[in-house]
Amino acid sequence: CSDMLKRCEDTKLALNWKKSHFMVKEGIVLRHKISKKGIEVDKAKIKVISKLPHPMTVKGFEVS
Repeated sequence: CSDMLKRCEDTKLALNWKKSHFMVKEGIVLRHKISKKGIEVDKAKIKVISKLPHPMTVKGFEVS
């Protein structure tokens, strides 16, 4: 952890201490769950997508 903080200091990278978490076993980063198992999709994201209504028209299938 101290090596990472030293690199941030050397490169003049400012950390937002309210948003920073250190020494955690897992966390959500850019809507993906990061843990010792690797990168996984956040389960909450899957729940939201599964509850979306099915498209009924061709326009509903289009991705913007």
